[in-house]
Amino acid sequence: MQSEDYKPDLIETLRASKFGSKHYTPFEVFMKALYEYFKERILLEQDRVATVDLARFQEEGKAEALRLLDKWGGVLVADAVGLGKTYIGLSLLERELLTKRKRGRIPRGLVVCPAQLRDLVWRPRLVEYGIPVVDVLSQEEIGRADFDWKRYRDLDVVVVDESHNFRNPNTNRYRNLMKLLTGGRRKRVILMTATPVNNSLYDFYHQLLLLARGEEHFYRQMGISNLRSYFKAAMEGGLEIFDLLEETTVRRSRADIRRRQDAGEEVVVSGKPVRFPERMLERIDYDLDGTYRGLYHEITSALDRLHLVTYNLAAYAHNKTKASEQDEQRNNALIALMKMLYLKRLESSAAAFEESVKRQALFQSGFLKMLREGKLLDAASYRKLLAIEAGEERAERADEIISALPVVSRKTTICSASRRASIVTLRS
Repeated sequence: MQSEDYKPDLIETLRASKFGSKHYTPFEVFMKALYEYFKERILLEQDRVATVDLARFQEEGKAEALRLLDKWGGVLVADAVGLGKTYIGLSLLERELLTKRKRGRIPRGLVVCPAQLRDLVWRPRLVEYGIPVVDVLSQEEIGRADFDWKRYRDLDVVVVDESHNFRNPNTNRYRNLMKLLTGGRRKRVILMTATPVNNSLYDFYHQLLLLARGEEHFYRQMGISNLRSYFKAAMEGGLEIFDLLEETTVRRSRADIRRRQDAGEEVVVSGKPVRFPERMLERIDYDLDGTYRGLYHEITSALDRLHLVTYNLAAYAHNKTKASEQDEQRNNALIALMKMLYLKRLESSAAAFEESVKRQALFQSGFLKMLREGKLLDAASYRKLLAIEAGEERAERADEIISALPVVSRKTTICSASRRASIVTLRS
């Protein structure tokens, strides 16, 4: 039996491999780098456990959410409105409960959502897809002063829908949810919202703190030694938060999905192709004053007479400076904008306008009451006092808030009868 010399072939093979002198094109190097970076996120096949039928882009979002759940124990699903976050949440919940079963233990889950979504969306969908052992609580229930979070010590997974409603750490609902997440068994947390940031980046910070179970150093593996300090630096423009977003959040916009469809990808749900409808913009002219038979003109006249002095205290300073005059100009612009928003509310509906006017009138009355007691009430403090009245904040904080209000100068003159009349006119 004779053998052939394989050395020339072996040498040639080695030369053509990464161990030899083979030269890779920039494109090949770039594609290899992309693969290494994204290989854990590549969706190879659809989850066979799931009964919730998802479109391809939703499956990709779910796969990314599972990656972050496995890595950090929590994820924020922040897809835009209309992209099916609820179904992604249902599928994640289903997988967590059905694949984590062990002998002698059945995993338990909890959904926290606004009251209007509890019976309209979540409970029917959980029954429809046969997802067991899940309690559903409204955000209002969890915000009660007597909420017993200890009942939920042994949960395995918690889904929080519309999590932007938990952006204020000073409310009962936030404190109770934090106790629920940190007490007892270590829970996996899924937050869902299309608007993680409403007022400032700190809205996002307080939601991430829920994922971190209150631990400021939770993301130290990413080089973030303190989460609050990190966000403070971001707010001051000292750094970007893209790396943190990538490790905590799943976010796609409608434009992202439209681009994929335009490139030829078909979005299929339950075997049926789905496409976002084309927006057909059409101008419609209407006559509010004619519709309301002159009432609209009366309302605009009342708004014109409304001074809203509470939003422009700089205009009433005894010794004006250049800075106070600039503040006065800015505040006048703000007041004009507020009046326009009232008209927008009226265009929306009479009920919406009435509700806005009632809230403003109550604030003006509260301001005048505090003014007579020698204190200046601002809108932010007023909202905190309302939250206390509604039971969303500790009652003992009321005295703290009031005592911290600026003291009115003895030279202050309380507003004239004509200005009070403008408030009364609008209320009536």
